[in-house]
Amino acid sequence: MRKQNADWSTINLEELQKLPVYDWAGKGYRLQEDMGNGCAGDPPGFPTYFTQSVYTAQGNSPIRGYAMVIVHDDRAYGIEPANWEQGDTWEVVTAKRDALMLRLWKPLPLEHPRTQEWIKATFKHHHSCYQVPELRAQGKNWSDSMLVWPGGTLGKTPFGTLQDPAWEVEYAKKHQAFDKWTDMEKGKFIRDIEANNKRVERFCGAVAIPENHSGTILVRQYYPDFQPTAALIAGEFTDGGRWWETLAECLKPDRCPGQYGHAHPVNGSWCQFCGWSA
Repeated sequence: MRKQNADWSTINLEELQKLPVYDWAGKGYRLQEDMGNGCAGDPPGFPTYFTQSVYTAQGNSPIRGYAMVIVHDDRAYGIEPANWEQGDTWEVVTAKRDALMLRLWKPLPLEHPRTQEWIKATFKHHHSCYQVPELRAQGKNWSDSMLVWPGGTLGKTPFGTLQDPAWEVEYAKKHQAFDKWTDMEKGKFIRDIEANNKRVERFCGAVAIPENHSGTILVRQYYPDFQPTAALIAGEFTDGGRWWETLAECLKPDRCPGQYGHAHPVNGSWCQFCGWSA
């Protein structure tokens, strides 16, 4: 469990202790058993890994006080208020929470083993994924701005769909009387497909560069000086587990605490936490 093995060196305790102390127990509430909320993909030791949700006796979020806390030395510090301030929007609330998380975080160096494992995991998860700068500039969200390359997503890309000429010919034979077309019409049909494919490939190739890789963008949100390597872009490495999220170092299999309530090895022949494999 994260709570029992967490390394607190990445948490700015001085900043944490400036936050209100919240007596959740005195109000008859209970806490999330383990730690971590909305932390998937966050860098090592980020405060999101240390948060615990507050629940009423009925299992709901409280209507006042705090809905989320970080507990250190038996003191619960208020992280997320149960109620929004008047006039707040989702964007405002999210921005406040993000700013607080950054204040509470003591980043590890870029070269630190935990940081490097996080970077590898990020590039592995976002393998072949790129962001189209023009779409981001237009205000499109992360998903709508994404390009999967090479190949697209089942051939679909933000610049059009890649088509298989042979498949298109067979479809045209069944649905468009391809066999009755003149040779000129048949040739134009195929040339148009090939020309469109080349256009799509040209646009996609211009976007699919290391600077636009989703992994590069995500890592640079926290480490602006990060430079991706060809090995990271290729993503041809084994998953080293998720120990780096909250542990100071990777534990040997006989000391691995497991993850999400599952004992080591979490996945049977492979441990999602310490990275061991059969």
